[in-house]
Amino acid sequence: MEEQDPPRHPTDWRRNLDARLAAAEAQQDWTQVEALCRQGLQDDSDDWSLWHWLGRSLEQRQNWDQAETLWRHLCQRFCERPDPFLALAALQRRKGWPEAARIVLQQAQQQLGPSPDLSRSLEVIDDPWMTSSRRAPLTPQSPAGDVAAMLQAANEHLDLGRAPEAEAAFVELITARPESLPFHRSLAALRHRRGAHALVIEQLTPLLASPLQQARLEPPDLLHRLVESLLHLERWAALEPLLADLRPGRPDDSVLACAHARLLLVRGLENEALAVLRQVLLQRSGDAPALALLGESLARLGDGAAAIEAFSQALAVDPHLEGVAAQLEQSRRAHLWSQGETALHQARWAEAAQAFRRLLDRNSGDQQALVRLDLLARLDPANWNPAHGVGNAGADPRSSRLAEFAAVLDRVEARIQAHGHPLS
Repeated sequence: MEEQDPPRHPTDWRRNLDARLAAAEAQQDWTQVEALCRQGLQDDSDDWSLWHWLGRSLEQRQNWDQAETLWRHLCQRFCERPDPFLALAALQRRKGWPEAARIVLQQAQQQLGPSPDLSRSLEVIDDPWMTSSRRAPLTPQSPAGDVAAMLQAANEHLDLGRAPEAEAAFVELITARPESLPFHRSLAALRHRRGAHALVIEQLTPLLASPLQQARLEPPDLLHRLVESLLHLERWAALEPLLADLRPGRPDDSVLACAHARLLLVRGLENEALAVLRQVLLQRSGDAPALALLGESLARLGDGAAAIEAFSQALAVDPHLEGVAAQLEQSRRAHLWSQGETALHQARWAEAAQAFRRLLDRNSGDQQALVRLDLLARLDPANWNPAHGVGNAGADPRSSRLAEFAAVLDRVEARIQAHGHPLS
């Protein structure tokens, strides 16, 4: 009988696993961390520390949805301790949802009772400046050491995804060093990310107070932030003089050119906007925002086919452009409708029917297309039928055409009734 190995001591096994986890974390091998956690949890599914390691590994790999699902599961499994609630709230804040984090922490307080850790996290959400309140506020006279300490704190907040605290720290840094462009870049990026466009405008406008400051804004990312925020809030009165001041010195800046084109479209000057955008695309043929604006200009001018092509090219370059997919779909519908209407007025029944049927293929509930198909059936049912062409109308006997007409009307009536609009 073979001699069996002595059973391993749970403490020795756990120490070995902890050592391997620490080594994998030091190498930032989060896939290995996750594998080790899952291996350990097979032996002890109630080990909170392993679950915590697993959640951290998911966050480090930016598997946000999986991490959130895991933390929510752990809030139920370990409902007697605040740790999973704190982890879930931290993840919500990292994703830019402070109110969701507040709800999680408040529910934890109701469930667990008073907890210093939960209270502290809630206070930070309510007052992001709390983390730096223990040190004296920075002023333009603050020594370099205090500024460096605040910058280190700001960067630590950024590394941990604590955007509100990082923003509060950069506000103090700008108070101490108002001409530091790196501080302005970090603060503007944080505010832009959470949609605080009014604060971005308030922050960056003073930087343009003198030609000297303008000359220092290279690369022009801060200028672009300011222009984008003015566009988002539709502050045309402030945007127009800014563009008039900036564009002559930056003739090749596509962001400023597109902002000018948008301003022209707001005024109804589509042809002028078209000229600006074509000049941009001569230099940068793959500029997605310029292509999207080109499509909008062409659509307004009634050139549906060219608008569709421009929108399609814009989405091919950047599939995430806001609102462009909807504009493309609207242009396709308008183009098909125009084709159908033109053919209808020129008595080209088959072509008209084909265009309106394609509209129904895109949207089976398009009532206008259904009404047009009903009209075409009444005008010439044989030519409406896809099996017949315009030149074949006289080839069928009269009885056959009448029967076909009745069948067509039956189908159209059934389709319209299905959408709640019976034939009169």
